[in-house]
Amino acid sequence: MNRRWAVTVAVGTAAACALAGLVGYRAALGAALPGLARTPVDTVLLSADGRGLSVARSGECLGTGALRARETPSAVVLDFRTDPPSRDCFGGAQQTVWSVRLGRPLGDRALRDANSANSGAGDAVPYFRAADLPVAGSLPPGFHHAYDAPGYLGATAAGQWSPAASELFLAGTARLWLVVEYGRHWPGDWPANATTLLPVQGRLARVGPDGIAWQQPDPASGPVRSYALLADPPLPAGQLAAMADQLRPLPG
Repeated sequence: MNRRWAVTVAVGTAAACALAGLVGYRAALGAALPGLARTPVDTVLLSADGRGLSVARSGECLGTGALRARETPSAVVLDFRTDPPSRDCFGGAQQTVWSVRLGRPLGDRALRDANSANSGAGDAVPYFRAADLPVAGSLPPGFHHAYDAPGYLGATAAGQWSPAASELFLAGTARLWLVVEYGRHWPGDWPANATTLLPVQGRLARVGPDGIAWQQPDPASGPVRSYALLADPPLPAGQLAAMADQLRPLPG
């Protein structure tokens, strides 16, 4: 995880939300959105009810944008447009999340990107199910849940192996991320061999430079997922382990 992108955080914008609501999921993807450029989609976060789709971008002085979707019986095609900031932009790094609601749950329909390199059917878009994000039973003193976002904060799809999602917790200027990724992976900037281990959720968690990470199978379906609790500034590993032990599946 790259901390450079976590200086300031913006969750959506009034302009982006208003535009997404205006065009809706029934709008034709070819309709003009003045001033906004076609932007490929990375990982998507699928809401627990299956109808909400969210994308995120990280960078300095992000411009406005819009996310819309076209539904067919067999697929949902996403059209993501953004307004790149001026070269004269001054400001801190931030993350912005755009969302759109579907008319019915995604279900087994394919999720595709209208702005991918494949200009025909569009490339398949990987997504993480919000229903697979655990609920924090306890938090370090002063922290509260801020929002959930697709992918790693500050990483594109090229910076991760499989679909992932992040939960952000805030305490003033302090930040704490819970990252969950499908598959067996460790935070990319960690040493290959961790020398300090802690018991977490019946597993052994590695202690890294800014948090802890562990892997465990999903109790329902079996596939392994990778978890990490990462703090800026760092928190004691024992405090993070105590939080990890209180993580619970989202109630069904």
